[in-house]
Amino acid sequence: MNPDMTLAHGLAAAGLPLIAVPDGAHDAAGHPLDAVGLPAALIVRGDPLFAVALVPMMLFNPAAAAAAPETARRLAPPARKLFMHLYTAAVALQTRWRTRLNLAGAVHVLPDLYADGLGLPPAGAGFGEPCLLAITGRLAGGTAGAVIRGAGDMLTRQVDLAFDMARRNHAPAPAG
Repeated sequence: MNPDMTLAHGLAAAGLPLIAVPDGAHDAAGHPLDAVGLPAALIVRGDPLFAVALVPMMLFNPAAAAAAPETARRLAPPARKLFMHLYTAAVALQTRWRTRLNLAGAVHVLPDLYADGLGLPPAGAGFGEPCLLAITGRLAGGTAGAVIRGAGDMLTRQVDLAFDMARRNHAPAPAG
């Protein structure tokens, strides 16, 4: 299986279906992509489409969010730094959209693990806006900049999808 399909499998298994894929998420060696392996693979792949998926993954997948420190430890320094920035962007976006995210089912709270160490404003200050602006400014060029710019759009779509699915799952049965 090609690397893109492997990551698409992992995203679908983590509740973030980018495209329709069959069940099963495994790396090239046949090992399952878990809460640490999948986020790391999204970053290492170097493709903004997959890297940007890290933001909603942290918000909607509590196991991946809880494993963030282990994921960061496993990554080489350049990839680790991008991971830490994207995780921090997820924290800031959670601060900004807390009510809507809660309605969509993303109820776990992400701790602000990396903003201070990265020299960023606290992710929870000013509804996350100062932190998001600092991240966007810092990573404005290249792949990382494309990832940050696309994160908000992707998260908006994911929240809308989750909100619609929750509403359909809890909708009263049709009369008749």
